[in-house]
Order: sequence, then C-alpha cells, then structure tokens
Amino acid sequence: LKRLLSYLLPYRFKALLAMLVIALSTGLQLMPALVIEHIIDNVLPTGLSAKLMWPMVVLLAVNVVGWAAAVLRRWLASVVALRSMEDLRADLFRALQFLPLRFYDKRKIGALISRMNNDSDLVEEYMTFDIPFVLSNSLLVIGILALMFSKSWLLTVYVLLPIPFILVGGRLIWGRLENCWRSWSVKWSRFSTHLNESITGIRI
Repeated sequence: LKRLLSYLLPYRFKALLAMLVIALSTGLQLMPALVIEHIIDNVLPTGLSAKLMWPMVVLLAVNVVGWAAAVLRRWLASVVALRSMEDLRADLFRALQFLPLRFYDKRKIGALISRMNNDSDLVEEYMTFDIPFVLSNSLLVIGILALMFSKSWLLTVYVLLPIPFILVGGRLIWGRLENCWRSWSVKWSRFSTHLNESITGIRI
C-alpha cells in the first residue's frame, strides 16, 4: 500500500482536494438527520405548515450541494487514479523490457499479458473506487457514531449490541466466500490467458 500510494505524490494537491471534498460530502450526508430532527421536535408540534418552508429549502440545498460534491469527488478521484496508474503501467512496461530472455523462456507470453492487463485494471479500480469508498464510509461511520452519542449514549449502545454477533457470523462464512472467489479468479485467469493467446496468435 505504501508503494502504491507513492504514485499519488506527484498529484498530491488534487489528492488532498479529493479528500477534502470527501469529508465535505460526508458531512452533508449527516445534515438531513439534523434537519428532520428539527422538523419533528420544533415544527410539527406547532402545527404551522409555514415553518416547513425553510427546512425544506435547507434539505434541497444539502442535496444539490451533495450531488455537486459527489461529481467533483468522482472527477478528482478518477484524474488522480488514472494519472498515477499511467505512471505505474509505464514503470511496469520498463521493468518487463529489461528482464532477461530466460525469464520469457520459462513463461507463456499470453499469461504475462493477461496478468499485466488484469492486475493493473484491478489496481486502477482499487484506486478509483475502493479507496474513496473506504475513506468516505469510514468518515461517515465516525460522524454517525459521534452524532448518536451526542444525542443519546444509551440508545447508541443498544444499537451497537448486535454488531459482535454480525462480525462472528461474517467470520464463519468468510472462508467459504474466499474459496469461491479464489476458484473464480483461477478460472478467469485461465480464460483470459487463452483469449490473449488466440488474439495475438502466440501459442507456447
């Protein structure tokens, strides 16, 4: 992960800007709960529908700004990820150029092409979607827990009680899911290898 993130250093300004936008969009996701709380506690008991206008305007503004932040976040993440992956692919290609011939004598060319394409595509997807997703949802969980504890710590404890049982249940089935994923990955790698060999016309 450290080596992978080192490719972000030339684009650190945009990466930091993307993180700020992620933090902003996460905070905006918490705003509707506070507005709805205000409506339930302060507006509905009065029976005055005129007081609903400003909370509705705030909700609309939050959704519009949140949509714009999501678009900006996706654009920044895509630019940073694609530029860094361009550098990584260039380094990988240069490394393959200077490998000794005996390395290629012991391996299938189609398998090397398949691994280079598939692995770099997976890393690109990880940097474009997974890293922003994990960062955004981690901040969202922290924000939700902070908001819940500030409202009622006892209710928050009751809400969190089922989590250990969920983790234990997930741990029990994770091994089976991992085996299925490994089997699918091996089959897909073989299929990609045969496909690349048939396209390039190289069969070793």
